[in-house]
Amino acid sequence: MGTVDEKAHTSDSACLARLEMELAEHIGRKRCFCCASGTDAMTLALLTREVRTGDAVFVPTLASSSMVDAVVLRGASPVFVDVGSSLVLDVPRLAEAICRVRREGWLRPVGVVGVDLFGVPVDNALVELADQEGLWFLEDIGLSLGASRGGRNAGSLGMLSVCSLLPEGTSGCLYDGGAVFVDDIALSGYLDALCQRERVGMRDSRLLGICSRLDGLAACALLESVTDLPQEVAHRCELSEIYRSALPSALLRPIIPPDVMPSWPRYVVRLPDRMTRDRLRLFLSTKGIPAVPPSVGPLHLDPAFSGLGPGRGAFPYSEVTGPTLLQLPMHTFLTTRQVHQVCDAVSEFFDSSIHRGDTLTAHPSF
Repeated sequence: MGTVDEKAHTSDSACLARLEMELAEHIGRKRCFCCASGTDAMTLALLTREVRTGDAVFVPTLASSSMVDAVVLRGASPVFVDVGSSLVLDVPRLAEAICRVRREGWLRPVGVVGVDLFGVPVDNALVELADQEGLWFLEDIGLSLGASRGGRNAGSLGMLSVCSLLPEGTSGCLYDGGAVFVDDIALSGYLDALCQRERVGMRDSRLLGICSRLDGLAACALLESVTDLPQEVAHRCELSEIYRSALPSALLRPIIPPDVMPSWPRYVVRLPDRMTRDRLRLFLSTKGIPAVPPSVGPLHLDPAFSGLGPGRGAFPYSEVTGPTLLQLPMHTFLTTRQVHQVCDAVSEFFDSSIHRGDTLTAHPSF
């Protein structure tokens, strides 16, 4: 795992300081604050925006539920907005939602959270729309470190951005972690205080915050992964190209806008319907190949958020697309041979009668 300094078990680790500098430089921000989880990162970002009860925060219907958790726990109301074909927040639909909330008058529109889903950064036009409407914009990189759009790195939009640092992402973090990125010096000091890193006095803290720092040992391991991030993204791009060319046409590949360079933290395909997806998942499991539906919603149908927005039928694109998504293997140690094995197994599924419901037989593990 490399050299671990003697203070690695504390949040004052030199590894942690170096990691924050490396991450900030990679994103193109002036400061980075690492914390214990992506949810904590979002909570800290919302604290800097002083989000409170009665505020409307516009969020995509397809995203991690932890992002919406943070909005709700701050007392604000998430306003769900449907996504487009690339599965990120749709600009025209966001404009319609803002107009609708202003017209209804029950909530105060204050901000927009754009989520870079599956390695695809959001459209720059979202920031322009938020600025026109007098709203702040917060980019949630999710697991998309290393991606770019229109020549800018994921996480460089708006006043601040957040990301999740998880083992399955491009960061290769050993444990759950998160980070907040910021440019403004005053906002940086505010975040410093919210994280409780610098206390005003021995027994005096002037601000309500959360004690949430990334473990020093995890930071030391993550520092090496971040250093190797360009090579990691290049490896994933190679694997994604094999998927794109070798998978059968019955699967819809990820739709990537022409100005996007994805980082491929996950390779997610779309099946014709939910039943076909579930049968393919079961078939792959008999081959020892892990394939799972990504946990991204549709969030407005999540029982935890019932009563916070419109019900079924309100966001047709997410409701039709979400249940058909399937995540194929994609990770640091995956080989090109294994990707070809996955593609061969998927082709076998569609070439046989199994996808119509025939009985499956277990095979050796992948």
